[in-house]
Amino acid sequence: MGLLLSTQIIIRISPQPKYWSRFLIITVLLVLTARYLLWRSVATLNLSTPLDGAFSLGLYVIEILATSNAAIRLFLMLREKDRHHEAELYSVSVENGSFLPSVDIFIPTYSEPPVVLRRTIVGCQAINYSRKNVYLLDDGKRPEIKALATELGCYYVTRPDNRHAKAGNLNHAIDKTNGDLIVVLMLILYPRATF
Repeated sequence: MGLLLSTQIIIRISPQPKYWSRFLIITVLLVLTARYLLWRSVATLNLSTPLDGAFSLGLYVIEILATSNAAIRLFLMLREKDRHHEAELYSVSVENGSFLPSVDIFIPTYSEPPVVLRRTIVGCQAINYSRKNVYLLDDGKRPEIKALATELGCYYVTRPDNRHAKAGNLNHAIDKTNGDLIVVLMLILYPRATF
């Protein structure tokens, strides 16, 4: 109860998280997690029969893995940096035109129809931003898609193999481009419902 009360006091003192308040809250959470795991280890394991022991230990191991995952996330939260000020400076610089980062727009494709890709490329090219490049990342290695990219004036990128599916396609393109920012448009086609 005291730990819960202390977290409420910390939240009242520092409603906007600071490093010290985040550190204290995470410490409280880790103490509670450790206390729970100690209780779970000592008081709840059912080892009366081999079958009960196997199930009990199996569930315990799964719970340990899930709790370890949560603890790792808590540790990662300690490394979080407040970058609002930096973002606001860049925002003002973009608005007044003194900072214009280059943007690479990736359209990964494998078997999407050319008509859908045409609309997507035209939409990307209609974006009112001068420092953009549109890349069509074709894992299907289709000649008609290459012709479409040439016709519409965007870059056509393919790779020798299709390892790791769409993630591999994106990683291959990242190595071939050098924009400051990357935008990825994922095309998801759903079949039309018929009633």
